[in-house]
Amino acid sequence: MTQPYTGGCACGAIRYETRHASVFQNHCQCRDCQRRGGTSHGSYLTFPARSEMRITGTASHWEVAGDSGHLKSHGFCPVCGTSVTLTFAAMPDLIAVPAASLDDPARFAPQAPRPPGSSATLCRSGSRSFVVRGAAGTGPPGTGRAARRMKENCMTPKNTICLWYDGTALDAARFYAATFPDSTVGEIHRALTDYPMGKEGDVLTVQFTVLGIPCLGLNGGPMFKHTEAFSFQVATDDQAETDRLWNAIVDNGGQASACGWCKDRWGLSWQITPRALTDALVDPDRAAARRAFAAMMEMGKIDIAAIEAARRG
Repeated sequence: MTQPYTGGCACGAIRYETRHASVFQNHCQCRDCQRRGGTSHGSYLTFPARSEMRITGTASHWEVAGDSGHLKSHGFCPVCGTSVTLTFAAMPDLIAVPAASLDDPARFAPQAPRPPGSSATLCRSGSRSFVVRGAAGTGPPGTGRAARRMKENCMTPKNTICLWYDGTALDAARFYAATFPDSTVGEIHRALTDYPMGKEGDVLTVQFTVLGIPCLGLNGGPMFKHTEAFSFQVATDDQAETDRLWNAIVDNGGQASACGWCKDRWGLSWQITPRALTDALVDPDRAAARRAFAAMMEMGKIDIAAIEAARRG
């Protein structure tokens, strides 16, 4: 057991306490968190053993489908409106709390990327937290060099997806950044010497994000190819977004496949999956779900209207 995590709402009507260590701490950049918080992200600590978190006071709840299509339940104080808990239908044993609701916010140490477009990085020094902005930065007194050193020592994502390319990592990263929201091209690293698949000065790796997911493009040569064993699944809100992403991939030298799948010109697979399809496939009316599934099996790009018609019967 760790030192208890405690916190609550702004007015004190709801309090929580857990003695479990968090299993994940992150900045969530899904549209639900952006809309609900009015910012680019929401910050959470997720804990195991939901039933063992002690909560006093009575929260109101609001259910909404996340980017995955699964339901989330937001618990909030009916008096002051503060968000205090977040639970997940697909992971009933877990419970998350907003970092800002902690009695000691300095215990929040995110393991996933900072908000998109932000030059600020949350750093920790002992029990204190501070923000470094740029090279000079703010935070503990010190020179620009010290601030840079602190920024370099800040927590970076524990898990980054490494994607193999044959000399085209930068082209791919730029395409993803131009096509998908919350996607950027980061640092570009060049080879310091000649190497088996390239020359000194060639682009060796490219850091980028796709829909907020940290990735590393590695120009490793022609030996290994992408397969459907790995794919990105992108949840779309309507037919216009589905068409835009599908067409951008396929029309840029990609390849259409079945059931919402396609490949980009570099061989990476994508599932362009409307939320309407996900909802239909988990319909409690299993006959409706089977009709939607049968309709999907005949499609390349998903036609939302046809899926909804099949669901209705």
